[in-house]
Amino acid sequence: MSLLEIRRSPTGAHFLVIACGYECNDNIGFVFKSNGAGKRRITSRWDYILQSAAEWAEDGGRIYYYRVNSTGADAPKNAPAEGWVEFNLKTGRKSPATARRLKTNASYAVFNVRGDDVLNVRSKPNRESAIVGAIPHDASGIRVTGASVRSGRERWVPISYQNGAGWVNQNYLREESQSPHNQQTPKK
Repeated sequence: MSLLEIRRSPTGAHFLVIACGYECNDNIGFVFKSNGAGKRRITSRWDYILQSAAEWAEDGGRIYYYRVNSTGADAPKNAPAEGWVEFNLKTGRKSPATARRLKTNASYAVFNVRGDDVLNVRSKPNRESAIVGAIPHDASGIRVTGASVRSGRERWVPISYQNGAGWVNQNYLREESQSPHNQQTPKK
């Protein structure tokens, strides 16, 4: 297993290691104290991080990651639900990531959109609103410009990308690594 990425917490108290799993899609997560002690695995069987979709909450007390059961095998019927998960560092508990808030001081990339599709930008924060733009499936450099809004079971965020602006479903955005302390190694 090879290293995919290291992400330091905003407080500097911990760091997250994302280790390359099956084809670097079904990845394993470990959290350590800043001195390298206290290793804890945050993922388990049928509970993997999709690619490098993991990010710290601003307070450094939670990690959010996009859970997949497997991209290369059929999961059992009792496997956990796929989607964004919150891992609480203090309790070690996992729950749906209902508290995930995207940061206005970070840069985001489109995530989990098929190669032949786009991420629609809407005029208002819901699926029924007019489409005012489209962001390519592999786009990066997307900025969140304000607070999220709940619409049904989804959270929508106002964004700007190139010369456009509007609302997107935040489930399709993942935080990009920007810190020089974060390390990425090429996928093999």
